[in-house]
Amino acid sequence: MTFDVTGTLLNYRIPPAEKYAQVGAQLGLTVDPSVISASFKKQWRNMSSSHPNFGLSTGLGWESWWKQLVNRTFQGSVKCNELNVSILDTIGNHLIEVYKTRECWQIAEGAEELLKYLNSLGIPLGVVSNYDERLETVLKAMEVHHYFRFILTSYCAGFAKPDSRIFHLALDQLDNGRIKPQEALHVGDTPEIDYLGAVNAGWNAILVHKDAKKVPEHYQYVDPKLVFENLSDFQSYVCMYKK
Repeated sequence: MTFDVTGTLLNYRIPPAEKYAQVGAQLGLTVDPSVISASFKKQWRNMSSSHPNFGLSTGLGWESWWKQLVNRTFQGSVKCNELNVSILDTIGNHLIEVYKTRECWQIAEGAEELLKYLNSLGIPLGVVSNYDERLETVLKAMEVHHYFRFILTSYCAGFAKPDSRIFHLALDQLDNGRIKPQEALHVGDTPEIDYLGAVNAGWNAILVHKDAKKVPEHYQYVDPKLVFENLSDFQSYVCMYKK
């Protein structure tokens, strides 16, 4: 069984836009979080299109990718005559480092209890996440790293979900690839990326989504019985299935 991280195992302590605004304020740059949020979403789409997979595809590299994203986000949030360009690199460097720590993350409801339970059943666990090289450090900081046999990020794999190749590569991490796709299950929070990506790779899939009842209405390919509001509900399902 593999897990997505952001929005599945871990949640943000505060929305990223608020964190960006907080760090900016510490360095003398006052910006409305709602403005940062809109700018961030726009620049995320632009950067993901021009430099896919955190810059791996174009040779930009994940650190430069994030610095450019932060720079463009603030440039799109602040009037030019108010912007002190010299502080943008400092903001970017600080954000890259702080998002490695517990300061920015919290464990999702029911996550640790579920991981303990699955470990007790002897089910091999892994992580398959669209993320950069910091993920292992993040999971260690949150003290859940030890539950997993492997941590596979899109940046290190060279493929991002929903590409089937990252799921095929995940199977290679265990028992020399002797686990078959139909014996694997991926747990995530995004219908197109996690659920459909896993299913197209021949895997089983579970969705964890706060609007669990609404998901099948918008995504007809999602089985309503396989959508849960949180990981505690999913654990109850596993317990019932085991019986």
